[in-house]
Amino acid sequence: MIKYILGLLLFLPLLSAMAQDRFTGNWYNAEDNQIIEIYPQGNTYYARIKWANNHLVGEELVLIQMKRKSDSVLYGGTYQDYESKVENEARIKLVDANTFRLRTFDGFFDKVSIWRRLLPKPTPMPALQTVSLTTSTVVKNIPTK
Repeated sequence: MIKYILGLLLFLPLLSAMAQDRFTGNWYNAEDNQIIEIYPQGNTYYARIKWANNHLVGEELVLIQMKRKSDSVLYGGTYQDYESKVENEARIKLVDANTFRLRTFDGFFDKVSIWRRLLPKPTPMPALQTVSLTTSTVVKNIPTK
């Protein structure tokens, strides 16, 4: 019984470390025309645009100083729209492991957009090569003594 409790106590910090990285990674914005990378820096989160409107973009920040409120919520920072350059207060809430809701506040109004995680594409299976053997090929390749 003590072994199980010790094992559980050793496993809990691993679970909390895994939960801390639920926000990090590459995400599609709601319009699917940008790929944004979210990354931690100290105890805050930032995001930069990697790809927009079919071309590579520099390291332009769009999320600034987001803080973790819980395992599923970031708040307290700002979001800057890439095209309009308007900066608003923002909050992120995870819907599931691959989806989050970005809510931006502009005075009395708020806007909600759903972002999806950019998942790696599965690698295709290599094509099988077929070899056709004729009886003459088989006879020619038989070693003789």
